[in-house]
Amino acid sequence: MIPKPNWKDNDLPAMKLNWKSVCVLLAAWFGLASHVVAKPPEPIAALKGLDPVELVSGKEVDGLEDHSAVRGLYRYQFMDATNKMRFEKEPEKFAIRLGGACARMGLLSGSGSPDRFWVYNQHIFLFASDACRSGFQTAPDKLLDAANPPPEGTEADTARGKRLLQKLVEGLGGIDRVDSAKSFRARVVQKFPADGGEREYVTEFAAVFPDHFRQSAAWDKSLTADVTVGETGFRMSNDTAWDMEPAETQFLRRDFFRRPLVVAKWRNDPRLKAVAAGEGNVGDTPVEWLKVGLFGATTTFGIDAKTGRVLQANYLGRTPGVIGDVSKSYSDFRNVGGLSIPFATTAVFLGTSAPRTGNLSSFEINPGLDAKAFVKPQ
Repeated sequence: MIPKPNWKDNDLPAMKLNWKSVCVLLAAWFGLASHVVAKPPEPIAALKGLDPVELVSGKEVDGLEDHSAVRGLYRYQFMDATNKMRFEKEPEKFAIRLGGACARMGLLSGSGSPDRFWVYNQHIFLFASDACRSGFQTAPDKLLDAANPPPEGTEADTARGKRLLQKLVEGLGGIDRVDSAKSFRARVVQKFPADGGEREYVTEFAAVFPDHFRQSAAWDKSLTADVTVGETGFRMSNDTAWDMEPAETQFLRRDFFRRPLVVAKWRNDPRLKAVAAGEGNVGDTPVEWLKVGLFGATTTFGIDAKTGRVLQANYLGRTPGVIGDVSKSYSDFRNVGGLSIPFATTAVFLGTSAPRTGNLSSFEINPGLDAKAFVKPQ
């Protein structure tokens, strides 16, 4: 989900890191956001100059510079004024999808090349490499992110779901502690050996409740961020900022609405659906399953029958390969501002027996985030 340049995984340790510069950038974005000045990105010529209106209908027709329009990050050309008018009337129908992200890697991933595209179901997608495009073409329906269907259950399941939701709140630390949490910031620091030392890739997740969400990544002299406020959002890369496409905003919001603390903060919203989904075990610990749906994020939480802690979260989402089953198990619970927060997460994708593990480096409740960190700089 964190945007980054189009490097391969094994390229990351070789990057030159100036950590002092990263700290300055992080301070600017999270503590001194009012001093950040950003500029809109220069429009990128897209689709080799082909008319996107003709392209979605299967025709490759050259557009003209005299008939051009800018939408998001891209400048499009059209064969005539009529097609330009059609585009401007329904840009969501003809413009590049996913905000220009590589369709093989998914929303908020590395950008695709504006000249490497493929039309699927009358929509234009970009790709970071020929291999990405070929991989997408083999199974496009398994690679496109979408909202989850809301949970369903009987009246008894719904009634039990409400009680389990209360138990989830108790497991976090209780109503008073949850309600006193106005914001949080979490940090993950990944260290890589390089040049006889260590280098770091820093990811941060932050929220100001009820609906201000931000994720950022810092490495070398670069910093990226994705921010949503309600149903709108923007992206930043160093000194450049631009609006998110709706699909990007929805994707980022779904990620935050899978977090137990965010669910607890939204527990009284009438749009939240919670149903009991039976009993089971996480390891050797008995749990009750609670399925929660909100804004397209439907997640099944495994709640410790004794403590109320969320020990596992299961959902249908993006894996390193395709859209499929994701299971995250939580451990190493620590007291942070009176809340019980798991610092260790083990993720299993598609039932693989080789899980990826990630640990929080820090977690803060009510850290005093600058409100301007959630406002697109001008």
